[in-house]
Amino acid sequence: EESVGGVTAVVYTAHEETGELKADVRQWIAKGSGLVLRTEEDMDLGMGQPSHVSLRYEYTNVRAPAGS
Repeated sequence: EESVGGVTAVVYTAHEETGELKADVRQWIAKGSGLVLRTEEDMDLGMGQPSHVSLRYEYTNVRAPAGS
């Protein structure tokens, strides 16, 4: 468990290797709502090309669209 923006989250990790591609992914899921709060992905694309992606999700002022 870790905190993301003051929200308690469970951290899930995954590792994948397919041919030259190697990837490690971490996702922070809010304990109360089940919403994704953060995702980090580290990849080795082969040929010396590392990649890092970090995403943070904000749900402030999210509302369902008005009905028709």
